[in-house]
Amino acid sequence: MENNGQSIALEIDGGINSSTITSAFSAGADTFVVGSAIFETSNYVKAINSLRESINLNKA
Repeated sequence: MENNGQSIALEIDGGINSSTITSAFSAGADTFVVGSAIFETSNYVKAINSLRESINLNKA
């Protein structure tokens, strides 16, 4: 898509957790569907913040 100037969102759905989100982000994904990595924890906010932190560390 980069060759023709179009901008797209690349979504990954499935298997996303704090270990895999960095690789997915590095590969170009910018939208993530996360289920069990959040909902199988007792602290949703902490889980979401951990995922965000993983991406932010990769941006630096």
